[in-house]
Amino acid sequence: MAGAVNNPVAILAYQCGEAARKVVDRCQLLLDKGRLVPTETDRRLDFHFNALLDVLAQWKHSGQPDVSLAEKFKELHQEFEEETHLKFTEEEEQILQFHLSSLEYVGGCSLHKLSALHWDQNEALPQFGDPHLLLPSGYGVLFDRLKQGLDVVHGAKVTDVDYSGSQTVVKTASGDTYTADKVLLTVPLAVLQAEQMSFEPELPEAKVKAIASLGVGKVEKVILQFNENFWRKKTKGDDFFGHVPSSEATRGLFNLFYTVTCRPNEASRKETHLLVTHIVGQALDLVKDKTESEVKDMCLHTLRAIFPGKVPDPVSWAVTSWHRDADIQMTHTYLPVGVSGATMDVLADTVADKVYFAGEATCRQFPQSVAGAYISGTREAAKIIDDVSTWLADQSLGSETTETAADVKMAVSDVKKERTEATNKANHKVETVNSTETVVKTEKMDSDQRMDVQENGTDSTSVSNATDCAESESKDNSVSDGNDTRGENTDTHVVKQEANDESENGESTAVVASTLTDSKNAATNGSKTIEQNVDTDKSADQDVVLAKKEKSADDIVEGGCVKMDVESESVS
Repeated sequence: MAGAVNNPVAILAYQCGEAARKVVDRCQLLLDKGRLVPTETDRRLDFHFNALLDVLAQWKHSGQPDVSLAEKFKELHQEFEEETHLKFTEEEEQILQFHLSSLEYVGGCSLHKLSALHWDQNEALPQFGDPHLLLPSGYGVLFDRLKQGLDVVHGAKVTDVDYSGSQTVVKTASGDTYTADKVLLTVPLAVLQAEQMSFEPELPEAKVKAIASLGVGKVEKVILQFNENFWRKKTKGDDFFGHVPSSEATRGLFNLFYTVTCRPNEASRKETHLLVTHIVGQALDLVKDKTESEVKDMCLHTLRAIFPGKVPDPVSWAVTSWHRDADIQMTHTYLPVGVSGATMDVLADTVADKVYFAGEATCRQFPQSVAGAYISGTREAAKIIDDVSTWLADQSLGSETTETAADVKMAVSDVKKERTEATNKANHKVETVNSTETVVKTEKMDSDQRMDVQENGTDSTSVSNATDCAESESKDNSVSDGNDTRGENTDTHVVKQEANDESENGESTAVVASTLTDSKNAATNGSKTIEQNVDTDKSADQDVVLAKKEKSADDIVEGGCVKMDVESESVS
């Protein structure tokens, strides 16, 4: 897990009680035949590699056209040699190839395909802080917790998404159909590029271009399990060690090994030891015709070269073949030459307020990561909630059915139950914001006193529902303990009241959505929150503040909020 500070997935791991181990940022490099790279040589090449990246970062602002990262890096390296008259040895060139393989792992592709201008565009945006973490139990534990209580259907391959009607119809290869108001797609970019599912109507041109422009990254993983840790002494117990390739042709083939030590279960005292490595970039061509068993043997051959006479046969092993799986075909997205991060924003755009898109390919700030995929999901959830809230408001305004005074009384009674003692105390002062944002402060009136507010020459006893639409429009996407929260430090409750009323045209339903905000918290945070104590019983023992304002439909709906007027025992 790259960066734990502010990383929502790290928070999930903590909430699930999963022990995450801090990764020590130290890596021993080993050459073929097991010789360790001298510390001084390692430091010098590491400095040179990062210095070239710094020069590359400055070049990005030169206004020159985009080229491949491989081409630009080679150019900068050669310029360094010419200007300094220094010549790198064969061993030093091999070590440099090791560092380049790490860029191919991040990109998920050969450096010849990766954009020199935009390959790390997200670094210009805030990122998670150190340390990096390792989850010995794997991400699967978190996924199992997240899916609890959800109706997840497995093995249903989607072939068609029809959003031409009022609702969206999703069809599967088996002939099953699912109908929904909103559909969220998180399928891999490669599946979209392969056009394995059709859309009716076709996706907008900008969306189609974005899908075709982004790069499909491919990385494969080899996992070997041993009963003994034969590498610990030579690698000094580090969490990972590097294998320097013998040439550029083998760059990306088992270049980095992560180490994991754990127990099979809580009751077991015997530890099991794992080595996890990757195949990236052009090295994938070296294994494309190999079976998984043959790839495993190739990996063991590499280990036995750098740890002579110490590598036993693994007790268990696994080799991924994601690029061969028709439903996956990739690991993460990259930006090819000539493509910028803005393309990811286009991929994230909603289509017709019905079809939404998530996944790391749509997360420009945190692409190529599990955290980015998770964040994109919460982002789209917030969009859907906002859109549904607006839809409910439109339905409420469009309905010609009115609720009776008894229905109003029930709705207000439910609202009062949600209020805390602190809210009741806060009602001593009420701030009312009119359409010109003029604030009228009214002191608490005597219990026998009533107040009629006349505006525009009309007498009324209507009550504006407490709401702060400006606060709602902020679209805060924060998630706290599984609950979507709108606004900062404000407890928000959504109350839905449904009533059936017999009319001349038959039975109809009016839905009233009211957002009520805890006034005490809102006052603490300086929010422009309107709190009103609604007197449905019209008792002389209660204090009432009444405000009336003529409203058009546009005035009533602001930022997805529905304002409720109580007038002549009806609600509009």
